Amino acid sequence: MDKVADFHWGIRSGGPVPNAIPEQLVPQTFTDAYRAQSILVERILAAASGGPAEKIGYKIACTSKIARQLFGADGPVFGRLLSCSSWPTGKTLSAAEFPMIALESEFAFRMARDVPESSIPWARETIFPFIGEMLPALELVANRFSGWSAYSSTSLAADNAVNHGWIHGEATNDWREVELADHPVALRVNGENILTGTGANVMGHPLHALAWLANALPAHGLELLEGDLVTTGVCTDVHVSRPGECVQADFGTLGTVEVNVTE
Repeated sequence: MDKVADFHWGIRSGGPVPNAIPEQLVPQTFTDAYRAQSILVERILAAASGGPAEKIGYKIACTSKIARQLFGADGPVFGRLLSCSSWPTGKTLSAAEFPMIALESEFAFRMARDVPESSIPWARETIFPFIGEMLPALELVANRFSGWSAYSSTSLAADNAVNHGWIHGEATNDWREVELADHPVALRVNGENILTGTGANVMGHPLHALAWLANALPAHGLELLEGDLVTTGVCTDVHVSRPGECVQADFGTLGTVEVNVTE
């Protein structure tokens, strides 16, 4: 899977972009895809500036029906969150540093306990005691191809689920008494509401996505650990931002997160 990782790393590093991903570089299985992802992530970490970088958790993609149809996916896909591309609210992003700045409003969580492998699949109710704080979040996803349809579901996994950044608001414990499926989220651009949604857009409930992740990781030699951060997938539509925008995701009583985009 080195060649698959080389391909995606080359594109992320500003190399030439073909019209499509070469067929021989499309992983045939998710086992191969996540092996390539692991190699790619290590290369991203090794190239990070500003000191040592590390894996800090996971992102979950394809948690909505529209996203699964777009990538031809039967279910969700995970990627890794990295310290070198994760920032607190108020971050300024330069559009010149990314192929695009596509922002997704997401419910994120910090794990309070290790989640052991289980013979009984984790579910929304059983994963609940392992979760600590909730964080309002914006994920930055991007690609240099002409469209998202260039990816298959396995190529998406190999390219770290197209994660290019993650911005989080203040952590809160107040989410526990909130019905997240019904909880409204608004995405604003320069103070104007442009997108709305609820937690129900994330597999019916954000904790369904989190339970899926806990079940999926052991097959790839991974597990959810205390302190891991998990962002669970877009709950509004995706907004492609442009320079001059202040983009805010408003989770109401659960907080806000915002990012400023410049040239």
